Amino acid sequence: MPLAIHLPPLHAATQVTVVIPARNESAVLPKTLTALAEQCGVAGEPLHVDLFDVVVLANNCTDDTARVARALNDVRGFPKIVVAEVELPASIAHAGTARRLVMESVARRYLKARKPLGIVASTDADTRVDRMWVASIIDEMQAADAVTGRIHMEREHLAGLKPATRLLYLRDQIYRRLVSELDAMLDPVPCDPLPRHGQHFGASFAVTAAAYMRAGGVPPNARHEDIAFYEALDRSDARVRHSMRVRVATSARLEARAEGGFATFLSGLDAREKLLVECPELTVLRLRTRPLLRRLWRGQGTTADHRRARIIYGASQSDWGELLRSDQPFGNNLWRIERFAARVWQRFLPVPVELALPSIRSLHATHRKLG
Repeated sequence: MPLAIHLPPLHAATQVTVVIPARNESAVLPKTLTALAEQCGVAGEPLHVDLFDVVVLANNCTDDTARVARALNDVRGFPKIVVAEVELPASIAHAGTARRLVMESVARRYLKARKPLGIVASTDADTRVDRMWVASIIDEMQAADAVTGRIHMEREHLAGLKPATRLLYLRDQIYRRLVSELDAMLDPVPCDPLPRHGQHFGASFAVTAAAYMRAGGVPPNARHEDIAFYEALDRSDARVRHSMRVRVATSARLEARAEGGFATFLSGLDAREKLLVECPELTVLRLRTRPLLRRLWRGQGTTADHRRARIIYGASQSDWGELLRSDQPFGNNLWRIERFAARVWQRFLPVPVELALPSIRSLHATHRKLG
């Protein structure tokens, strides 16, 4: 497996590089690249020709993906499209390896150019970004190390789903946003205020080169590499913004190209006609306890506060000394402590999303009034 792909030198004016891992996507890639060619500023003004470029990683393709991307670059010339072709070994020829390879290569190019705040923005080959996607990313990144964008389904694709599948998908969207907003009410952080959403997927994601490297990069996982990367950013205390302005529309294909991706999720809904989510009681317990844990991490808690936290997380006093470490990022503490608590939280069984939503809505409304 190559450790990097060859990229041309970075233009001095380039602030954003959009990466697109693509495997046999010649049919849908033109729509994705056309949307990037139509980018404008937040006030509708044209973007500078060198403000951003695009890197398409055509990995293990047996179709014309690379040729299609190069042809579009020749016709339009803006943004500049770099096409890299690789043949990954079968054992690692999946989205995790491809996304890591292209994002890490781009991040290293920014660091080599002494631009640690250069932005690596990720989308998918079957996704159409909003006309202000690039400009909104730049704007949001003024106060963040990473931005996760709002992803919705193309309208005609949504209409084409089975009614039961469509209903579950929409409930999932509502549930994620309500939980994310409840999180912001119970444990507010300056970089991620309301309104916000609860998605953090590779179809709409951006991170500075420096924050990418601090988090250790995208894990080369066969499944859910984008979620794992978000969690790595969280553990490193990166400032992550869940932006409602950074929007994309994606397809609703049920035949998965990437194991564990959106198509896998949709096909699962289609087959089972059921979606289980976290028990609302556990959601509230986690979110309400996090500010207490943050105070303890900062050294501001009392002995009684430590005792209360130990009871909630199911830790003995000796365990607690190993779990709570002020010399490590808060996110890493939270990740470690919640993993430890999973054994005592097993009593909170997942519930169908339609049963969780009323409780989450009620809590959301209550805290919205209090706020």
